[in-house]
This record gives sequence, C-alpha cells and structure tokens, in this order.
Amino acid sequence: MPLLQTQTTSQATLLHAVNSGLFLGLTCDEVSGLSMEHAKGLAMAVRQKNITLRAHQGGHRWIGTGVPQQLRCLARRLPRRLTKDELDALPLDLLLFLNSQPSNVDVLPRRSLERQRLLMEALKCQGVYGLQVSEADARALGGLACDLPGKFVAKSSEVLLPWLARCRGPLDQGQEKAVREVLRSGRSPYGPPSKWSVSTLDALQGLRVVLDESIVHSIPKEKACPPGKEPSVVDENLIFYQNWELEACVDGTLLASQMNLVNEIPFTYEQLNIFKHKLDKTYPRGYPESLIQQLGHFFRYVSPEDIRQWNVTSPDTVKTLLKVSKGQKMDAQVVTLVACYLRGGGQLDRDIVKALGDIPLSYLCDFSHQDLHSIPSRVMWLVGPQDLDKCSQRHLGILYQKAYSAFQNVSGLEYFEKIRTFLGGASEEDLRALSRHNVSMDMATFKRLQVDSLVGLSVAEVQNLLGPHIADLKTEEDKSPVRDWLFRQQQKDLDRLGLGLQGGIPNGYLVLDFNVRRPSPVEPLFLGQDLYLHGFQLCSQL
Repeated sequence: MPLLQTQTTSQATLLHAVNSGLFLGLTCDEVSGLSMEHAKGLAMAVRQKNITLRAHQGGHRWIGTGVPQQLRCLARRLPRRLTKDELDALPLDLLLFLNSQPSNVDVLPRRSLERQRLLMEALKCQGVYGLQVSEADARALGGLACDLPGKFVAKSSEVLLPWLARCRGPLDQGQEKAVREVLRSGRSPYGPPSKWSVSTLDALQGLRVVLDESIVHSIPKEKACPPGKEPSVVDENLIFYQNWELEACVDGTLLASQMNLVNEIPFTYEQLNIFKHKLDKTYPRGYPESLIQQLGHFFRYVSPEDIRQWNVTSPDTVKTLLKVSKGQKMDAQVVTLVACYLRGGGQLDRDIVKALGDIPLSYLCDFSHQDLHSIPSRVMWLVGPQDLDKCSQRHLGILYQKAYSAFQNVSGLEYFEKIRTFLGGASEEDLRALSRHNVSMDMATFKRLQVDSLVGLSVAEVQNLLGPHIADLKTEEDKSPVRDWLFRQQQKDLDRLGLGLQGGIPNGYLVLDFNVRRPSPVEPLFLGQDLYLHGFQLCSQL
C-alpha cells in the first residue's frame, strides 16, 4: 500500500509524513499519483521543515535516487501556474526544475539574492565550475542565463549573446560592458560591426540598446532606409524606430528645421545622440546661429568642443541657452558659450551677467586674455577669493586693473576688503601705495602677492601692509614668497622687527643686481667687502 493515499491525503497527513520521516521513503511513483494541490502542499512542507535532500547513488526510492531526480519528480506534479507567494513557499532548489513553466524564474526579481543562489546551484548541478558554458548549459539554465555575470559573457560570448538578446529587462553594467567589448571586437556570433546588415540588427534584439557611439559609427552607413520609413516630419513615430533606422532614415537638415519638435518629443538619450551625430555630419564646421538659436534643451547634449566652432553674435541667443542650462551642471558649456560670444565682439549686458550669477566665477580663469578684457568691470563685485585660484599671473593682472576701476569710488577699509581678492595681480607700485593706508593684510592674502611685486618693498612698507599680522612672517620664513622677500632685505632691518627672522643680507654685504647694470670687463670694482648675490656669498679679496 502506498505510503500516501493519492485522493484522501490531507495537508495534515503530508506534514505528518514529513515529521515522521515517511517522506524519506517516498518513491517517484507515489509522488506521481498525488494531485497537483497535494504535490504543492508536500513541496511547501519540505520548505517549511527545511529538509535537505541528499544525493546518493543507486535504488529507486527518493533517498537513493539523488537530488535532481527527487526534485524533478515533485516538480512534474506542481500546477503549471504558481503565484509569487506560492513560489516563495517552495524549496529554492525545486524552482530549477519547473521545466513546464520556464518563465517562473522571472517572477523572482532580477539580481535578487534568491536568483543568485538559484544560479549558483544550477551551475553546480550542470557541472560548470569555470566561466565557460555550453549551449546545453544555457538551455538548462533557461531564464537564469540572463543573470550570468559579465565575465561569463566575455568567455562564452558565442553561446550567451543570443540568449542575452532575448532576456527580459535590462542588463547590468558588467554585462553591458562585456557585451559592448565583445561586439566591438568582432568575436561575437554576429561578426564585426563593419559587416553588419539589417538582418544582423534584427537578430541583436535586446542588445541593440547597449550599442555605443563607436559601434554605431562602425556599422556600414550605406544601409538603406526601409521603404516608407524616411520621415518628412519629426513626430512621435520616430520613437519606435530602431537606432540603425534613425541613422539610415533621418536627415540632419530636417532635424535642424524642426528643433522645436525634437525638444517636445520624449526621445531616449541614445536617439538624441544619433540626432546630434546627424547634425554634426550636416554642419561639420559648427552649427549656424540660426540653428543655435533654436537648440533649446538640445543644448544639454552639446560639448564645449562643439561650441568652440560656433559663431555666436546675438545676446538673445546667449540668454536663451543660459536659461536652458540653468541648474543642469553645464558650467563648462556656459563658459565656452560666453567666451565664443565675446570673441565675436559681443558685450555682456546686465541680463547676461545676472544669468551667469549661479555659476562660480572661476570661469574667469578659463577665458582667453582677449576675452577677459571684454568682461564688464561691474562683474568684479561678484568675485570671491577662491574664484581666482586657477588664474594665471597674466589673468590676475588684467582682473586687478578691472577691479581697481570697479572700486575706484570706494575708500578706506571697504576698498581694501574689495580689492584684496585681486591683489595677486597688483604691481609693486600698487602695493607700495596700499601700504600707506595701514590695511592690516592677513598672511593668506600676503602669500598670494606676486613675488616680483613683493621683493622690492622695504621692511617698513611690509610692516605697514601687515600691521598686527607682521608676526606671522616667522612661520613662513622658509616658504615663498616670504623667503624671497627676506633674501632682498638687510638683516639689520629685519632684526629691528624683533621676530628672529633670518635670511636677510648680512651687515657689510652688498647685493649686485645684474639686471640693472653689468660692469664692463675693464671697469675697476673697488668694493673692499664680500659680495652677496641671491643668497650666495661671493668672496673677493681686492
């Protein structure tokens, strides 16, 4: 008599069989006689009691038939359609053998822990311990083949790419990278992109979305546009075109004339990139201003390198694109656009300056010297200390003169607070004039001064500049520009500060500045003392 009655067995009886150990003696024939509902109950009881099926050789009973046979026997009696909750209640290993419903694995979320565990167990079951999988392995894995990491794709591309082309849902980043590298190399079942045809693109199916620009550009351009596919207007139908169809069918001139429609329709990033490629091909020397004025949100897909080819003369064009770029992290494009506008003879009016207000003024350091001269002096009121950190000495010199002009009606300490940001471009004469006002310059500002402008100042002038901050010279005496300034001062003058500063010209030594005057070879040099030049002693016994 069978251990379990096929028609009268209840859930309680199944649990009793599991609890009492009768389950271990159950045969495949007995399980085959169970109704689908009772088989489902038995499987759930196995999961509930966390029973581990062990594999042994020989015999016809479950305990001797091995794990795959046990699981297959039970899986055959399960209902063809199971809900997600029902699947969650089954033993995980059992899900691998639901061959009658291969889509069930897709009920589990992609890249979930359950699917990862199932994949590992399935690979072991197939005897796959490396990165190579066969066609038979892929068939056995079914939907789980879509979860194989990119390293498997790279090693088994001939087998896996056709499977991945049919997978539901997107690939992960590792898979996408591996697919692109294999497709680009030509080692895939589809051959090199330079030999692809329309039928190849059809065979790629879901893999088409991972094609990058380098692959798309390698595909033969003479691919004909299918009959009836060439558009006469930019509309929603283009959304459903394949990427290769957009490349083959859409004309750059059409896009340029209907940019307003390009911006209104929700094209994908890949489709917009194709449109940009078409426009770049139509206008290889840069977009005309008539098109630039209509770019709208498409401006976000344009690079600084593209903008450098433009000829922008209208302030309205600049204002329109600045409005589009607001809040889009497009500082590099905006700076290049404004520089392009200035090179064309444009002027920054109040509206443009206001629109630039949200962009860190460090962009001033990216302008050419010629463009920098076109910046209105009133912009200097907006500049902060860190904005000029990247500026060259020549940039700082130009900006200092603009700031000096902008703040000419400000006096006293207020003037110093405004001009201090630009003092890296001040000349020796400017610093000497500033020292007469006892401005109490801090050491951070002092260190930004030009060495050439600073070394000519006397100890008294530097003392007037620094005021109470003069003591900070001691902590900086081994660093530029303080060190350079010390080398040019008389040590006796430094000693009067009472700070213990060293490195000045010793008493009785003379500095020769050969940049001012070089003595002739026959000119007598009666110094009667050692010569001290740029920190090095030159002894002369005359």
